Amino acid sequence: MARLEALLEKQGSIDAQPNALDQLEEIRLGQNRPNPSNGNTAINYALSKDVTNAFLVVVDINGQQVAKQPINDAKGVVELNTNKWTAGTYIYSVVANGQTLARKKMLVQ
Repeated sequence: MARLEALLEKQGSIDAQPNALDQLEEIRLGQNRPNPSNGNTAINYALSKDVTNAFLVVVDINGQQVAKQPINDAKGVVELNTNKWTAGTYIYSVVANGQTLARKKMLVQ
């Protein structure tokens, strides 16, 4: 857990980014389904109109990026295949213009 907290601090907390906090009200990032995942998982999202250049980024507990998918629509579903991922905790985020706008955890079995 300490490593996960350190990773979140390293990426910058939303509390430390006032602009991200303002945009968080206009960003909806759903919990992945199923969670824990043991294959395919789906993540719902909704973005405000002013969010551009957005990606869903997934990192492992060590901060290594394991997936990055562009988000081009105002709302939708991102589907990920976690079959080749190591079992453990992952963090997925909506990142737009280099700024993390929302973040959630997922478990992979």
